[in-house]
Amino acid sequence: MSHLSLRAVLITVAVFLLASVAAFSDSQVRTVRLSFVKGDVQIERGSSQQFENAMLNLPITQGSRLRA
Repeated sequence: MSHLSLRAVLITVAVFLLASVAAFSDSQVRTVRLSFVKGDVQIERGSSQQFENAMLNLPITQGSRLRA
């Protein structure tokens, strides 16, 4: 591989990596973790219509509902 084509490949890879980092940083969805559970706690995720058991340290995304 010549130096010119190797340089072109490295520049292309760098551009794609920077573009992917920028795409991830623009996400508007907030995620938190469940830090305290006492008794029975259930979660309904935004994409589901059913409640399921929630456990400590469970990631909770925007649009989810909790009930105790």
